[in-house]
This record gives sequence, C-alpha cells and structure tokens, in this order.
Amino acid sequence: MIQSIDSHKVKSLKLFLLILCITCFVVSLFLLPFTIFGDNAKPWPIGLWCFLFGWLTVGKVGGISWLANPLLILSWFMFKRNIKVAIGLSFASTIFCSSFLFFDEVVINEAGLSGKIASTGIGYYFWLASSISTFASTIIILIFQNKQPFIHPHKLDS
Repeated sequence: MIQSIDSHKVKSLKLFLLILCITCFVVSLFLLPFTIFGDNAKPWPIGLWCFLFGWLTVGKVGGISWLANPLLILSWFMFKRNIKVAIGLSFASTIFCSSFLFFDEVVINEAGLSGKIASTGIGYYFWLASSISTFASTIIILIFQNKQPFIHPHKLDS
C-alpha cells in the first residue's frame, strides 16, 4: 500500500514538473529572444520564428544553440520512459542553450548574413529556464524514484 501511494505522488510530481517546463518553453515562443544592432537596436521576431527556422542556421554563427530544442523535446518524451536518459538529454540541452550567451552574432536572414547581438531578451531567458528546469526536474524525479522506505533489519524477522 505504501508503494502505491509513493508512486502516485511521483507520478503527480512528474506531471506538475513537466507542465512547468513545457510552459516556460511555450511562453518563450511568444517573447523576444534578442535584439540586434542596426540603425537602432532592432528586436528580433518572436521566439517562435527562431524555433521554426533556427535549424537552418545550425552550421553557422550561433546556430549551434538551436540544437537545444530537439534535445529538450526528446527529454520531455523520456520523462516517463527513462529518467536517466532524460537527465542526459536535458543536461545537453542546457549546455547548448547556454552557449548562446557566448556568441556575439547570429544569422539574420536567409542569405546567411549575420548581425551583432545587442542584447538578449526575456524570451531567451524563458527558453533557458525551460531547459534548466527540465534538467533540475529530472534530477528531482530520479531522487524520488530511488527513495526506498527504510525497513529495520530486526523487523524482517517478525
């Protein structure tokens, strides 16, 4: 009976944490990820634009950060199936997502021209928060799944 109550709590915790992580990601899609220098610092289109077309820039300046997206989404799918794999995927996603902070240019059009990043926006930080919260959540879930009730050795005899 104790086992089923604990497993129910872990399932509820998994669902709550997964919804939280996905919500951060979805919010990031509708916010500005960064601004670029120009005549005036121009805001980049919303994060959804970067999500849909960022894969085109993977081989170019700053494009490697986009690889965080498929890793992050895969980690969400592995949340229920294999939490240890989800930890690895979400950690890699966090590394790729964080790598954006080390680039000073991004591709700004389909011709491959790049522009200097003026600042990172709130959309980027929600994206990063989604990745970090997924990584933290997978570790929390692993801890709760491995938590075994302690049975005193003397009580096994009775």
